[in-house]
Amino acid sequence: MGYTHYYYVNKKGIPPSVWAAICADVRKLIAKLPAHSTTAGGYHSSEPLAITYEDDDPRPPQIDVERIRFNGTGYDDASHETFILERKPPSNNWGRDEDGMAFDCCKTARKPYDLVVCAALIVARAHAGPLIDVSSDGDLEDWLPALTWTAEVLAPTLPYIRAFSEIFKVEKVPYRKLKTGAQFIQWLQTTKRLGALERSQEPVF
Repeated sequence: MGYTHYYYVNKKGIPPSVWAAICADVRKLIAKLPAHSTTAGGYHSSEPLAITYEDDDPRPPQIDVERIRFNGTGYDDASHETFILERKPPSNNWGRDEDGMAFDCCKTARKPYDLVVCAALIVARAHAGPLIDVSSDGDLEDWLPALTWTAEVLAPTLPYIRAFSEIFKVEKVPYRKLKTGAQFIQWLQTTKRLGALERSQEPVF
């Protein structure tokens, strides 16, 4: 399928007050968009990072009471699938009937806008908790640039560290001792949760 992020949202939707907090954080992140990104292995780190409504539509990203929507732009082949996160998933979305969760996904192919997609999903999990379930073809290290950026822009950082840990099922995190994203990354390194992954296969794009 290609390098993709997967997310299930509760079919009843995310409460408006929680959704408003998610949108506010995503707006703050976009206002601090870096010029480049090392997301997902840094395969496009030399290319500019820019996002718009669509790659061929220069309107700004959609961030409103209904949805968050954007794609990459800025150079040839900067975009891939449009990221769309709905406050309340459409009724025709298939999903998991056993827990009432509706499925969606976004294939970014490791393009620079992947940074913003991952950050938005971290933010959504931080605020909505179990109302959104996130997984990815990427590993913990592929997502670290998104966590680092989120922790630099948003405060306090602990909710985003916790959300990241939940997405990747990182156990025994000493949350009370972690005040910054840098401290969390140092803890990951010290406990050998980084650098221990097998990367013998060619990366998926």
